[in-house]
Amino acid sequence: MLSVREHSLINVFGRKQDLLNREKIQSLCKKTTVSLMEFLDGFASICTPIDARYLWRPNLKDEADNHLVELAIAAQARYIITNNVSDFAQAQLKQLGYEVITPEQLLRVLRS
Repeated sequence: MLSVREHSLINVFGRKQDLLNREKIQSLCKKTTVSLMEFLDGFASICTPIDARYLWRPNLKDEADNHLVELAIAAQARYIITNNVSDFAQAQLKQLGYEVITPEQLLRVLRS
């Protein structure tokens, strides 16, 4: 049986793998499936696993996004990076100590 942490890792990286396998993403990145999976493997190797065990669920429009809020809280993350910013716009989420930004906004933050 998988631990909560292992389940979270599989869930997060499974979703990223699905995303990177999309034809549109590959054409935007001008990368092959193999190189994108190598990137994801490298990214996974530097990540710190976080144990997220909350009874409260944010009840986002997309149920599959709820675990991202739980992980952000558990990791005391400053940002959730997504192109679906509007899906995280609920008023009760604004008090939780993180900001929801797009990948483009993250690049601007990192460059400043």
